[in-house]
Amino acid sequence: MARQQPRDIEEWRLGIELGEHAEAPVESPPRPPDEQPFGRLERTVYVVTVERAAWLLLAVLALATRLVALDLRPLGPDEAREALLELELAAHGLESAAQDAAALLSWVPLGGSLVFSVFGASDFTARLIAALGGLLLAGSAFALRPYLGRAGAIALAALLVLSPSFTYQSRSGDWLMVMLGLVMIAFVLTFRTMRRPTPMRAALPGCVAGLALAADPAALSIAAIVAAILAMIGIWDAVAGGNTVLRLKVWWERRRSTVVLFAVTTVAVWLTLSTAFFSDSIFVVLVESARSNLQGLADPGYGAAAQFYAPMLGFYEFPIALLAVAGLVAMIAHGGWSRFSFACVAWMLLALAVYPLVAARHPSSVVLMLLPMALVAALGVDHLERTRAWSGIRVAIAVLGAVGLYVQVLTNLVYAAPDAGAAPWARHALLFWRVPATTERARTECAQALRAMRDKDASAFVPDSMPAMRWYLRSLARADQPDDANISVAPSGATSAAQAPVLEERYEFGLEESWTPDLGSLDLAAALKFFFTARAWSEVKLREATISIRTPTAAGAPTIILTPPPQP
Repeated sequence: MARQQPRDIEEWRLGIELGEHAEAPVESPPRPPDEQPFGRLERTVYVVTVERAAWLLLAVLALATRLVALDLRPLGPDEAREALLELELAAHGLESAAQDAAALLSWVPLGGSLVFSVFGASDFTARLIAALGGLLLAGSAFALRPYLGRAGAIALAALLVLSPSFTYQSRSGDWLMVMLGLVMIAFVLTFRTMRRPTPMRAALPGCVAGLALAADPAALSIAAIVAAILAMIGIWDAVAGGNTVLRLKVWWERRRSTVVLFAVTTVAVWLTLSTAFFSDSIFVVLVESARSNLQGLADPGYGAAAQFYAPMLGFYEFPIALLAVAGLVAMIAHGGWSRFSFACVAWMLLALAVYPLVAARHPSSVVLMLLPMALVAALGVDHLERTRAWSGIRVAIAVLGAVGLYVQVLTNLVYAAPDAGAAPWARHALLFWRVPATTERARTECAQALRAMRDKDASAFVPDSMPAMRWYLRSLARADQPDDANISVAPSGATSAAQAPVLEERYEFGLEESWTPDLGSLDLAAALKFFFTARAWSEVKLREATISIRTPTAAGAPTIILTPPPQP
């Protein structure tokens, strides 16, 4: 017997009633006007993660440190020579600069001459290509995310962006930064080709490697180191699996076209650009490239190199040095080596062993050793980020980054140029000034001399040993003799016969400063003072120059004698 449901429930049951019913009109809700887009304002546009925020901050810092106030420091002698070469190329083409060895070895001056032709010649445009090379180098860290890890890639970008040496060279018009940026791109493309080796994929890294070799001769030593590392990786893969001869034969049969295409593309692009499309001798290019990579053999060995590079690593690049050691220890302790990590560690060890012996004693040579050290440091940070001690380690890394940023601002913005007016016992100096640095007073004196010249055909005589003065007086015609010039520059103490009759003004000023620090006189107080205030602890050499401005008088003009009025 079916159970009857309560009456109250039956009355509230919904159903279809019999009979006809008129449907109630359904009104659609009013559409909100466009002036009130409530839904659009609540839509998620972009999710900002910690990683994306870090990359955005590093991008802003890279643009600021590489491009802002790029003309703050006057051009040094080496920069001025390169800028004058590019200016000559922009005005007269390759034939006028054919005697210069730099024009035979690099395509970068052609790019600089194009920049001068489009934007004009200035300190900013003279350093623009090098600054773009520094940005390319810092941006290459993002392409290394599959190999370094997300934390490691951020660490590499931070080390490159905050490094005082990389920043100084990016703001110095040095062609080396363009080469290093291209080397990193070729490094990434080479490892991508190793994962999926095909002949067509090998052509792109070959072209980039050829551009790097043609940008700066120092790329030849890096190419030799990387080739040795890749050979070691290949030999290890062949030996570790047994049947070495058979595995080598199989590998060569499968990868022969890829290797040959990569090598042929690299050499073809390199020699084509270095010889100006084979208008110059290939033999000369090879000899000059080898000579420029072996200049350090003329100096003493590792002892002199340690005295030269150790202060830069200790005062400026200690974050990279400390994290590189920590990274090497972390990788040895945790294991898990990959081909990429082995290549980075081998690159660092070979660079530290080779460059102090063969590279020229120049402040820019330190970045050749810092780059693989930064890669190892980034790998170490990625290893440490996955450990339980990361909470305390990240605080120490943040402190290192803050101190590195302080040193970067001090060396590149606060004391960007030497102050010739400072007292000899209170001079500030940088370790980059082992090569002479032009003072701000020199640029000011050239600007005042140009304002004094009203003649459009005015000329200037500048010795070849003062390329910075030649650059800042570039708007004047070049005179062969000092007596034939309206403006003449000479080292202090040198005299020349003046034209007659002329009105002459002479100004003596500090042209360049150079500093070779005496490590024997360094103590803790002097080290702290130098670290926080860049106060030099030993003698800073100042090279003085004299600028003479000659204005012709109206020769042969009659003398008019006025008769005094009669006395009343």
